[in-house]
This record gives sequence, C-alpha cells and structure tokens, in this order.
Amino acid sequence: MLTVAAGAYDGTLHGWQGDLDAEGGLQLAFAFRAHDSCIRAMDALGKLACSAASDESIQVYDLSSRRVLDRMSGVHEAEITALAFARDKVGEVFLLSGDASGRIYAWTMQKRKVIHELKGHKQSSAVTSIAIHPSGRVALSTAKDNSLRLWDLVNAKAAPRTKLGDFKVLSGVCWAPPDGAHFAVIGDETSVIILDTALGAEKPVGTFVHPKRVNALKFVQDVVVASACDDGAIRIIGADGVLIREFRAPTPCRARDVAYVSRKVVFEDGEEGDQTVIAGVFSDGSIRLWDIENDSDEPLQTLNVGTAAHVTCLSMTWLHARQPVVKVMRRASSGEDAQEGSSSQAGKEAKDDTSSDEEHEGSPEEEAPVVEQKPVRPLRAAKTATKKSAKEVSFKAAESEEPKAVEPKPARKVQPPRAKKAKTTKG
Repeated sequence: MLTVAAGAYDGTLHGWQGDLDAEGGLQLAFAFRAHDSCIRAMDALGKLACSAASDESIQVYDLSSRRVLDRMSGVHEAEITALAFARDKVGEVFLLSGDASGRIYAWTMQKRKVIHELKGHKQSSAVTSIAIHPSGRVALSTAKDNSLRLWDLVNAKAAPRTKLGDFKVLSGVCWAPPDGAHFAVIGDETSVIILDTALGAEKPVGTFVHPKRVNALKFVQDVVVASACDDGAIRIIGADGVLIREFRAPTPCRARDVAYVSRKVVFEDGEEGDQTVIAGVFSDGSIRLWDIENDSDEPLQTLNVGTAAHVTCLSMTWLHARQPVVKVMRRASSGEDAQEGSSSQAGKEAKDDTSSDEEHEGSPEEEAPVVEQKPVRPLRAAKTATKKSAKEVSFKAAESEEPKAVEPKPARKVQPPRAKKAKTTKG
C-alpha cells in the first residue's frame, strides 16, 4: 500500500493511502491537527513517519495503524527545519533533525532518544536540508551559513566545511539511490549542481539553472534528479545537467515540494523493469502524481488539499519493507508502433471529448482526475477504534431483532387512606 502524506502551514497533516492500480486509486485516510504551528519538515520510512514544526517538537506516527506513537520535545531550542530517516548496517532506524540554531541531533527511533549532537554549522545559521547516504554511515547538510557539511555518523564528527565554487547560498541537498554515487545541491536558489561522490565537491558533473527559485529536489534514480520550482514546474534533470522533461499544474502556481517512490514491475510481455512515481505539491492546493517513464504528461492521480491549508512539505512511502512487483501494461516506446498507438489514442480522446467541450469550456483543472475525498478520519489508537466498531455492530444487531411481547402485570390494589386521629390536649 502506498501512502502520501502532506504537512501544512496551519499544523494539519493530511494522508492518502491505497493502490494506484486499483479503482479509485489513493483515498483520503486521515487529516488532523498534528502541531500547534507550521509543519516545516517531514519524512517517512516504511510504516514510520515523522513531522516537525515551529513548536520545536517532532511527532512520530505509525502509518499502518494510523496512530500517533510519540511526541519528542524538550531537545531543540529553535524551530525544527529539516528531518531525514535512515537505517544503519544492522537495520535499526534512526533520525536526524536540524533546527534554526544550526544544531543537528541524531535520534534512535527504537528508544526515541537523542544519541548524538552534531555541531559544525555556525550558531544561529538555520539548517535548510539534511540527506543521509544510503549506507547510513555519512550524511550531508546545508545551512544558512552557506556551507555544505559532511558528517561521519558512526563517530558523530564533522568534516571541514565545504563551499561549491562561486555559489554563495546552498539551500538543499540529496543523495542518489541506490549507492550514493552522486549527490545534488541547490546553489544560489536557482541552480541545481550535480556532483560525483568519488570526485568530491570540486568538480560538478552537471549544472542546470532554473528561471526561478528551486524549493526542493530529490534524486529519483541513480542519474536522474527531480526539482520543484517557483515557476510551477517539476523538472526531471539528468546527472549531466540536461533537462529530460517537465511536469506542470494546469493553473499558474508554485511547486513547493517533490517526493518519489519506485517499485519493480512486470510488463504484459513478461519483461521486468522499474517504475518511478513522483509527487509534486503545488500552491493551488493540489498534489499530482506522475510516472516519469510514461510518455503522457497527464497525472496518474490528483489529490486535493485546498488552498487554505498551504501545504509546505510532502513525503511518500510503501507501508511494507519490500517493494511490490506489479504486472502493468507495456508503455508506448519511441518507435513507429508507439506513434500509431498515440495517434489512434488521440483520435479516440478527441471523439470522447467533443460532447463535453460543447457543454462547457472546461478549465485545465477539470481535466485532471480528482479523487472524491471520503469523510476525514483522525488518527487514533487501535483499541478505541475496536471498541467503537463493536458498539456499532451490537447496536445494529439489536435493531434487527423482533420485539418480544410483554405480559401486562396485575394492577396493584390501592388501600383507602386511613382516618387521622384527633389530637388531644391536656386540660
């Protein structure tokens, strides 16, 4: 089961769960107020998720049972601005959290306690992003002191500060799956710098300059980066800095964050391959999901949060440890058969859309598939939900039973009132 979770400026957390291949796709699973202030960062790994906010606290969730597991507070003394999950070599899950004071803490999620404090960024320089290497042994972070820090997580030590050429502002970083052969950094707000881990930060292998500020980036494959830009585009960029393709919302808006998941698939002809699904969250209150290897620019599904929520961050995860192997239809290739198929499909779509276009003009937003949301269900303990469902079942069973005849009881005899005795007075 796939889970997409989004944190908002008003402190609410929204989540959708389901299967993209099933009818109806993802459905709204929960929406509730998780924090008293703006959610600044969130991350998920398997069924475990965390969100951090300006209230200096971290909430821990079990996405499978939809429960709040813990609230970790009292450590950070400034608003938390970055989170990152990872597993160590023995499989234990740990979390790195950075705040506006420039401090980074390492938590063990088994005991939910701080095991290390990582000091290296300048004081009062807010941490803007954290990325943990797939091995779980090292991490990278950026902060408003305009430096890129490499951390030895085994010994809780920092390497000397690194700067990337003439770039003065570094505001985001990510590692490439599955072995961290590349990493990417946002430089001077508009540039995505891609580097080879073996060569270090001195020789970028590719650079792509966006027309406006880049708000987030993720390595979605070993040589492919996805970025979210203020001009409303989710761009797919190769490791050499060449633009591969881009996705947009139908209305002018900003792309605020991007997330991804991948899985093994088996095509109808028996050939195996990989499918990478990305999700972009936009300022118009929508979350759109695309298959980056599909030739179509139409989203697989569109989820609506609403503009009033002001979504700030996004995460995607599979609830099970192993990625599913799913049988899917073969996508069109770049050959003649693909062209014929696309032209015939376009003809069918044109015929189908003729009647709807005559009835109304049809805005771009109406063309995107929108999931009809179910009533909101807050996260709650499993025991409480079980008791409630048991009461509902017993109540329905009681209504279905036929009423039993009640025999009237004999009338009770009423005794006549006794005469009161006259009071005598002593003479």
